[in-house]
Amino acid sequence: MAWIRIKATHDFLQLFKRPVIYSGEKSVKKENIDAVKAVLKMLDGFLEGKTYLAGDKLTIADFSVVTSITSFY
Repeated sequence: MAWIRIKATHDFLQLFKRPVIYSGEKSVKKENIDAVKAVLKMLDGFLEGKTYLAGDKLTIADFSVVTSITSFY
């Protein structure tokens, strides 16, 4: 499960924050948005038929992924 958080966080930093904050770009490129959508689609596939990421109870893995995903919005 950690790889999902790492992948989502890495993609967010590389594709959204870094270009806008450090490079002065005024908008996010469409291909960057599409790349993050691909990660979210992968997460959806992983969660298909499940309520939680790790096991049958809410764990820190769920909170970890939520914090990564909510940073997209």
